[in-house]
Amino acid sequence: MSIVRSDEISTGNGGKIEYRDKKFMRTSTRVFRVQCDQDHDEQYILNNAYLATPDPVPVLFAVHPTSNAIRVRSIDPRPETSVGERRTSYIVTVSYDNEVPDDEGDQEEDPLQRRIRYRLDWETYEKVLPRDLEGRPIENTVKDAFDPPLTEEEERPVLVVTRNEDAANLNSIVATAVLYRGAVNSDTVLGWPKGHVRLRRITMSDLKTENVQDTTQEYYEVTYEFAFKEEDLPPAGKFEQIDGSDPEPWDRLVLNQGFSYYATANASESKVSIKGSSPRKIKSNGTLFAATDTDPYYYRAFRTKRRMPFNALGLF
Repeated sequence: MSIVRSDEISTGNGGKIEYRDKKFMRTSTRVFRVQCDQDHDEQYILNNAYLATPDPVPVLFAVHPTSNAIRVRSIDPRPETSVGERRTSYIVTVSYDNEVPDDEGDQEEDPLQRRIRYRLDWETYEKVLPRDLEGRPIENTVKDAFDPPLTEEEERPVLVVTRNEDAANLNSIVATAVLYRGAVNSDTVLGWPKGHVRLRRITMSDLKTENVQDTTQEYYEVTYEFAFKEEDLPPAGKFEQIDGSDPEPWDRLVLNQGFSYYATANASESKVSIKGSSPRKIKSNGTLFAATDTDPYYYRAFRTKRRMPFNALGLF
């Protein structure tokens, strides 16, 4: 038993725009004739007419073929033959509109086709303060850095992205979480240059199951958290470059200080231990800063987080 043919017919087709509940509503109707090889009921038509040819009946929440703004809201099959006769021919009325429910918005019947959800959150962290708002080094009256350094509480935005992913791809989900853990973007993401966005974590819900067109779809809700960091570099010339370029926001900048120094610039054989319990600031050539030096700060830059293409995740 099967559906023999489905044809869209002009009788009953139409569309209109109206003002409803203080907003403009666009509606449309399409009508199909579905023919079966033997007696069937409405549920059979609802479950199988989307596979029929040459004009398959669209599924719930499918977009209109000429307008992406409206989607299928109802599918109504009615027997075309008279009461008491075999029900082998149906007239199926498909209604569209652009209304969005207040709770969850437009929802595709297939959970894997539903829209990605975005939410903005914030994370709190302790920020080290090597200098103040005017760019002046934060140091004591004899121009030594405070030890431990001054910190203050800051917040940065975190974009939380959730997408339904096929349970059959569990291995791929785990592999992506491992590969991208703590990674920083190597491409431009939502207008932010490379090195500005870090993937904090990838988490996954329990297994979820829904029935779609008489089949069972298993999936996970997978959540990705992206932290955004602005440029926060010392003034030009006060930090070491990486690969000939300025460090990026998620690179580590460490004040160049320690308990030993070179008596002669860049000469490791002239290494001298510093007496006392406090570290001393060191120039880029390894020698000590003197009171007469005009630039007392120098930071060494380290790249500790892997670079990965975030747009390859298909989330933006």
